[in-house]
Amino acid sequence: MGKRRDDAGFATLTMVISTIAMVLVLMSTFVAIWMADNVQMTTANMTAAGSTSQVVSEEFAADVQGATQVSENTTSVNCGSGTLVLGLAEATGTVAYTEQSGSTTSTNDLVRTVCTSGGATSTTVQRNVTAAALPLVSGSPNNATVQSELQAGWVNAIYVGYVSIGLTITGDRHNVQLSGAPEAGGSL
Repeated sequence: MGKRRDDAGFATLTMVISTIAMVLVLMSTFVAIWMADNVQMTTANMTAAGSTSQVVSEEFAADVQGATQVSENTTSVNCGSGTLVLGLAEATGTVAYTEQSGSTTSTNDLVRTVCTSGGATSTTVQRNVTAAALPLVSGSPNNATVQSELQAGWVNAIYVGYVSIGLTITGDRHNVQLSGAPEAGGSL
């Protein structure tokens, strides 16, 4: 009679290949789930950052709209602490946007301070600002004259067409543009 074939090696080889295939399928599934979760978290963070930026932008626009005078001069503004980015005189007091040292040594925070006869109230409007660019203020009759007067003291808002501040947000790695126009601005 014939010799009987031994299948013991075949069963072991099949088991090893099946185990490797199963590990590859499980790893692929794990990576897919991890990536989907990561994308979801990134999207949620970007949406939250966008919502915060929208609120800050609306508040800034309202402050600029209510301004009767605008300044970049720290001595003239005399409201808030830190490095002055922009000062806005309004009928009820002064609003100052300043950069102050943040929670980490390499970042700053943009802080809004409202000064009235009753005192000062400060609110951090944006954390992790690496650079609040000098405000871009456009005005008439001569933009160069408006710029030099802004640095020297207060400029009547009637001469200011719009105010814009560019912010770079470190953690989210995006830029935010705050802008607004005084209600009386650019009417000359």
